[in-house]
Amino acid sequence: MIDITTPYEYTVEQKAEGKFRLGRIALLLLYILYPATLIFVVGNGSAAIIAPLLAFIPLSLWVIIFLTWRYVKVSYQYTIQSGKLTFVKHYGTRTHKTQCEITLKAAKHIAPVGFREHDERLEIFAPEITYSALSSKNAADKYYIAFENDEGKKCVFFFEATEKALERCKMYNPVTVVTKVRY
Repeated sequence: MIDITTPYEYTVEQKAEGKFRLGRIALLLLYILYPATLIFVVGNGSAAIIAPLLAFIPLSLWVIIFLTWRYVKVSYQYTIQSGKLTFVKHYGTRTHKTQCEITLKAAKHIAPVGFREHDERLEIFAPEITYSALSSKNAADKYYIAFENDEGKKCVFFFEATEKALERCKMYNPVTVVTKVRY
């Protein structure tokens, strides 16, 4: 028996691929080139008067890392509680942004990705807005929830399903297609 009052949470971390890999590489280059450029300019002699300011390089570099690295270290969390799924995007450990809330009872389709008939249903549904809580494009156990938001726009939410999540989705919405998943 499922206790519907306790929330079910599942979190996945975005793998470093695609734009996240490029972002990490670009930031690492910035973290290396920033102090190297300052040291070169001051060491060149043209700015010898500001040489004592080189002592602030470690502090300023730490501030730059503190403010920028979180945007390439993203994780996704979905919570199911009392028939409502809430999708939150976490940037590092400090910044959290709620992306969408879905009433599972009102969902049009809850089905796995990669099966022809379910993929065709999604194409026919033709979503305008896409939300993704997948760690990778090649993630296992990919599912989608097709729904309409409060403004009447067609939306789709992709997520990595677990047995407990599918159990709860099936309880709130009988159109849920349940398949064998890893967890």
